[in-house]
Amino acid sequence: MQEPRPLRVVLVGKHGSGKSSLANSLLGEVAFNVSHGSDTKIRRSEARTKVVDGQSVTVIDTPGIVERLDRQQQCEWMSCLVQCAPGPDALLLVLPVQRFTQQERALVQRVKMQFGEQVLRFTTVVFTHGDQLPENMRIMEFVEQSAELHELVQACGGRCHVVDHKYWNKEKPEGDPHRSNAFQLNAIMESVKKTARDNQKHFSNDTLERLEREIQTEQSRIHSQGGLSSEESRDQAKNAIIDKYIEEATKRPPHLKYAVVAGIAGVAAVAAVFVLPKVIKWLSEKPPLPILEAAPIDIPTVLPSAPEHAQEVVGGVVKEGVQGVQEVVGEVVQEGVQGVQEVVGEVVQEGVQGVQEVVGEVVKEVKEVVGEVVKEGVQGVQEVVGEVVKEVQEAVKEVVKFILREPEDLFENYDPFNLFEW
Repeated sequence: MQEPRPLRVVLVGKHGSGKSSLANSLLGEVAFNVSHGSDTKIRRSEARTKVVDGQSVTVIDTPGIVERLDRQQQCEWMSCLVQCAPGPDALLLVLPVQRFTQQERALVQRVKMQFGEQVLRFTTVVFTHGDQLPENMRIMEFVEQSAELHELVQACGGRCHVVDHKYWNKEKPEGDPHRSNAFQLNAIMESVKKTARDNQKHFSNDTLERLEREIQTEQSRIHSQGGLSSEESRDQAKNAIIDKYIEEATKRPPHLKYAVVAGIAGVAAVAAVFVLPKVIKWLSEKPPLPILEAAPIDIPTVLPSAPEHAQEVVGGVVKEGVQGVQEVVGEVVQEGVQGVQEVVGEVVQEGVQGVQEVVGEVVKEVKEVVGEVVKEGVQGVQEVVGEVVKEVQEAVKEVVKFILREPEDLFENYDPFNLFEW
């Protein structure tokens, strides 16, 4: 008869909320390092398995959640999902005993965004720093003081407990028996077991199912080499997958900065196609400016064979611009959504208003430049610019078609908080 698998319990919370201390208390040993701050390194979720009160439990301690979901946070989230795949039986949402602020709201939203709204059916709220509770106040009384906090606990099925890793460690507490870690830890484990029984199946979503398939494929490859148990090969498979995602998310090709410059040049050429004709029309509608006394300018010397020269020069610029755009698009696809956010995030955030401001500045500068040229007495500047625009339009015709074709297709499945779904 096959032994029942361990219950998978995931702890999530902010930095310094007491997750690691709670995880150690649940296992009855120091299995996780307690960190009191955040750093710039990508930290992985860790898993430890132990039999607690006759029940095998795998406790998964996660890095602290911060409000900003950057590349580092995305990798840390992915390591959490890999460690708890194919899905947790229970999730402990760790909050300190304090006022429910915007940080706590952001934490709850982040958890629901990463796992899905249904994860609250598997969630138990565990408060830490229980000594901050006023004397004789139970944790549910504290919860009912905040409408938002009360709503959260009710969404979690009313499951709510409190611990204090500094003052509540006495085996036989004096006074209120509820102010005892032994009492509360036993209650937490009972909540975990009841959650697993009530739901009858672990929590899952599309991402967790996909990750489980990846783990099984990698585990089969490792196990076929021999020498490792099933548990050891699975652990190695998880670490290999986490390594892969971290490498993909953090690598920066050395030529990327050159590709970005070339891509910007291509975008500028495309913008010129739309801006310059309007500038020319604006100039043609203005009364002619007085021509200043100046030495004659030999236009053929300044612009030899204007149309042919413009075609040759613009053709080269457009060729490099197209290549740059292709390279940038290729790198963006490789780097995933995080790359998209870094390269075009500002344009997406600012939207049409930002584009209008940029175009306005370009038009303003072009007006000033052309105005100075006209003042200097260069006759026929409109004809020369017209030829240049004509050549640019022909040369970048395919690029414009690519950029303007169904742009919503590029973001149809875009999720800025899930880098690895692309």
